[in-house]
Amino acid sequence: MSDEIAPITITTLYEMMVDLTRRVERIELILSEHPSSSRGAPGVAMPSLPHLTPSTSVTLGASHPRPRPHSVL
Repeated sequence: MSDEIAPITITTLYEMMVDLTRRVERIELILSEHPSSSRGAPGVAMPSLPHLTPSTSVTLGASHPRPRPHSVL
């Protein structure tokens, strides 16, 4: 095993975040349809969801300005 970490491109990160967002939306939908079957889950899952959405928009917003500075070249 090598200690090297494979580089992750912004595109890969974006795709992963989109995938995660879709999964979270599906989970929210399932939880809202079956509130009785998941007693403790909504209380645990719901507070973590707002943290996920803002962090994705902040991360994506922060990563877009990087390629812009052409004045360096």
